[in-house]
Amino acid sequence: NYSYSIRGKDTNDAWSDWSSQRTFNTNAAPSIPDGLSPANGQVVTSYPLLSFQMTDTDDDTSTGLVGKVRIKDDTGTVLFPRTATYNSTSGYWEYQTDGTDLASFDDYRWDAYGYDGTLYTGNKTGEANATTSDEEQFTYADGPDVTSDSPTAASTVDSSTPTVSWTAS
Repeated sequence: NYSYSIRGKDTNDAWSDWSSQRTFNTNAAPSIPDGLSPANGQVVTSYPLLSFQMTDTDDDTSTGLVGKVRIKDDTGTVLFPRTATYNSTSGYWEYQTDGTDLASFDDYRWDAYGYDGTLYTGNKTGEANATTSDEEQFTYADGPDVTSDSPTAASTVDSSTPTVSWTAS
């Protein structure tokens, strides 16, 4: 927030009084999110935590900065817009997907954007105009079944360097 007032000087070097102060403020838009994870081509076998970084030079995460993710199908059609939360420990915005977001094993896409209460990323007004991050693609897939063959359940291991054998399919 800033304020200003002005005065003038005539040709006889006589100054006027100062005008009444006028106030104004400036507002920087949030940065376009980056550092998205999972990133392009990543294969995940459990519901992924979508995370990204975003800042706002005149706002902080506790006073109104909002992170948004858009979960999309493999063609890029938006399935779900979701609100991310800021993790102050990691410095990332995060959204934990679940079975509603990823109803089946498939390829998915996602992107992110932010809002500071006035402006959306890309210095835009109106959510539909927000500049989003680059779109990332990941595959949600069923991982292999792993079976432990040796040592067997409840067995006693008498070696400090046991050999473990397993099979996967």
